[in-house]
Amino acid sequence: MNAGVAPMPPRVTSSAVLIQLALVTLIIASFIWMFRHAFRGSTATFAVLLLVVLIWSHRKRGDSLRDLGFRVDTAPRTALLFAPVALVAVSVALAAGASMGSLRFPPFDYSLHQLADLIPLGIAQQYVLLAFYYRGIASLVNTPSRAVLLVALVFSALHFPNVFLMVVTFSGGVIAAAIYQRSPNLWVNGIVHGLMSFTLGYTVPLTVTHDLRVGPGYWN
Repeated sequence: MNAGVAPMPPRVTSSAVLIQLALVTLIIASFIWMFRHAFRGSTATFAVLLLVVLIWSHRKRGDSLRDLGFRVDTAPRTALLFAPVALVAVSVALAAGASMGSLRFPPFDYSLHQLADLIPLGIAQQYVLLAFYYRGIASLVNTPSRAVLLVALVFSALHFPNVFLMVVTFSGGVIAAAIYQRSPNLWVNGIVHGLMSFTLGYTVPLTVTHDLRVGPGYWN
């Protein structure tokens, strides 16, 4: 059984994919930089609008949930591919936090509450990054490696001006896209994303992470 990323049908034109990519990028960037706190309910409005555009894009592309990576058969292989990378990343974060005296993990019950928020958010971000951006970009370029680098650059740019997050998301984007290309599974990708966000948020000094804020909120 081929566990790689399913190609888009030939009826999806390059211009259509470019329009979809530009529209979603505009929505995300506008929310981050202009509308996050512009009015009451702005986050819910953004989420609904983004979801509508994403569903429309997937229908145009002819994607199934399985094509996107919402599947369980690839979970073991994806987890095995992530395991050594995640182990190294967590070990480095813990060692760095210990050496700088910045370890500040919350109590167990609050940690569970945080993870209950961060893991669904991680799945959502990995869905947009991989199922939408990576699949779209991969249909436009000649080589998978180029698609991996381009999607990582997009992911990093959306975290401007937080230099720490831009570096982390570029590195993480390369790893996530490379693994997704070999074994697409958004559940595992999202869980790893959430766990890493939690780890970095409570190990690296706030003077470095700026509390993982992006956009205008970075300076607040």
